[in-house]
Parts: sequence; C-alpha cells; structure tokens
Amino acid sequence: MKCPLCDGKGEYMHQCGGYRPCEHCNGTGKIVQTNEEWFCGLSTEEKAKWIAEEKMNRGYFIFPSMEEAIQDALDWLKEKHDA
Repeated sequence: MKCPLCDGKGEYMHQCGGYRPCEHCNGTGKIVQTNEEWFCGLSTEEKAKWIAEEKMNRGYFIFPSMEEAIQDALDWLKEKHDA
C-alpha cells in the first residue's frame, strides 16, 4: 500500500529545508498492511459488498441478486453487537 505520510514518494520536505527519507516507510513509499487494517479502512458499504461477494463466491448463502446479498451484509454490519 502507498505510504499515507509521504504519499508514496518515500521522502518529505524537512522543516529546515531539503528532503529527508520518510521514517514511516523507510523511504520505500510503501507500507505493509494487514488484512485487518485494510478491512477496518473500508466504509460500511464497502465492507458489506466485500462480505457479500465472499459469501456468494464461497456458496455460504444464496440470494437472487448481489444487491440483496450486499443489503443483507449491510444490515448485519449495522446491527447491535451482543457480546
């Protein structure tokens, strides 16, 4: 994933002038992101779409349309969680 601090450039302008390597990505312009970090960065609608596509592709549930599968996942994401 592109480093969010240096915008993938690998460096930034130092306060005193001159460019310095980005300390967040060690000058590579890229960072390693876990699946959890990626998933948490999605909007609720994007999460619902991803869940629906995964479940439809794996045959966990069958809906007449992808839109209904997405709506079902969206409804589940918005439900109160009882632990």
